[in-house]
Parts: sequence; structure tokens; C-alpha cells
Amino acid sequence: MSTILTRWARKLGGLRDLEADSKARHTEKQQAVDLARANDVHPRQHLIDDRDEESKLLTYRREQLAYAERVVARHRTSKSNGRQRLSEHFYVDEFDTHDGTPVPASAIPALRELCVHMLEPLRAKYGPVKVVSGYRHRAYNARIGGAKFSQHIYDDTPGSVAADLIFEKGGPVEWARSARWRFARSRVWRGRGGCGRYIGSGFIHVDSASRRDWEG
Repeated sequence: MSTILTRWARKLGGLRDLEADSKARHTEKQQAVDLARANDVHPRQHLIDDRDEESKLLTYRREQLAYAERVVARHRTSKSNGRQRLSEHFYVDEFDTHDGTPVPASAIPALRELCVHMLEPLRAKYGPVKVVSGYRHRAYNARIGGAKFSQHIYDDTPGSVAADLIFEKGGPVEWARSARWRFARSRVWRGRGGCGRYIGSGFIHVDSASRRDWEG
């Protein structure tokens, strides 16, 4: 991550230098045009053409600069928040949206609860876990055809989070049975905890919303 951040930070600095140089060249050419006009001399056409090209180049560089700033900001957020430990075996960035959008900070307490009281016990029984899908911002959820009020949209309901999971051992039927047992028996959840299994998908869904079970 530090290598990526360094590369983009250098690019950002270089683009700022290019923008400064471009502005300086534009100023010099504008001064030449203004001097010619002051002396009632029609400026050469190529100066005007150059000015148009310079303007286009400056606009392009500004767009690059804005993009570079967004990339650096995103990686800084990811670096500071992404490897935050949620439990013994789980980290925040495992639940980031697939397009790179990080988990909102407001969802981390609920996500930690899900990891400690559900994912860790399941991992102890079935081995390492792959988080197929964690957080989705609303635009991404719509793009992939997710349910309009999906629990994966952590922004909508404070304290409610969800994850789709695949374990190393066993299968979806066993995983779902164990998850439902834990939701039903653990005093931590107290009537909360959704668990779903989608036939043929190979994964299970768990969330910290109200208690409900389904097969689909």
C-alpha cells in the first residue's frame, strides 16, 4: 500500500509542477499577444493557436491532478483504516466494496461484533473464511442488482452490517445451520441476526439485523 501511495504522491507532485509551468508559459505568450495589440500589430496566428492548445493541455492536466488527488486520498484512507483489526483473524479491508470504497467508520463497531461473535466461531469450526461480499455503497449495490434495502448497505441502518461467506471446510447447509444456532442461542444477539442460503451459490449470508432465516 505504501508503494502505491508513494507512486501516486509523486505523480501528484509532478502534475502540480507541470500545471505551474503551463501557467507560466501561458502568461508569457499572453504578454506577447498583449504587447502586439498595444502596438497595433496583429498577433501572429500561431500564438493564438498555441494559446488554445495550451488551454486544452492545462484543462487535461487539471483533470489528471484531480484524479491523482482522489487516488491518494483513497489510499490514505485505506492505509489508516483498511488494516484495522476487527478480531483475531478479520480486518476491516476484507469488507470493503469491490470497487475499492472503504467501509464507513460508523459501521466498524457492528462489524467487529459480527466478527467476534459469529465469524470467529464459524471459522474455528470450518476453517479460513473468504468474505465474498461485505460493504456496498448504494450505487454499487444498484449496479450489481442487489436488493434495494440490502443489509450490505451499511450506511442506511446504523449498527446493521452483513457479509456473504465461504468457508474452507463443509458446505452451505452446514454453515447456515451453525450460524442459525449461534444467532438463536447466543445472548449477544437477543432477537437479531439474519441468515440466508441461496441454492447453488456456494455461500451463506449473515447479518446483524432482525432475526430471520431463508432459503432462496
